[in-house]
Amino acid sequence: MVSAIDGSSAVALVQESGVRPDVLIIDYALPGDMDGADAAQTICGALGHVVPTIVLSGELANAAVPWLPGAPLFCVWKPVDSHVLLTVVGTFATLGTLLRTCGRPA
Repeated sequence: MVSAIDGSSAVALVQESGVRPDVLIIDYALPGDMDGADAAQTICGALGHVVPTIVLSGELANAAVPWLPGAPLFCVWKPVDSHVLLTVVGTFATLGTLLRTCGRPA
């Protein structure tokens, strides 16, 4: 597991450190110049394929959804039940591995 403090740091992990996530768990309201949707879209673009994405938000009605055609997407209100989150992460990680190996474009 790898974590980043903001969207720009997450993108740098992919672009500069070679991190290849199978699933993204992103808070919508990130500090800095990117929100969670922007970060997810930029990460998928840098990878060249979509990544299953979980977007967490305290105000889903005001959160933009990442534009990731073909990517499994789960938007959830905070706080999220840990059992639900762990179940979705496991499922999405499996899907992410399949998408990465199939090379589904971003």
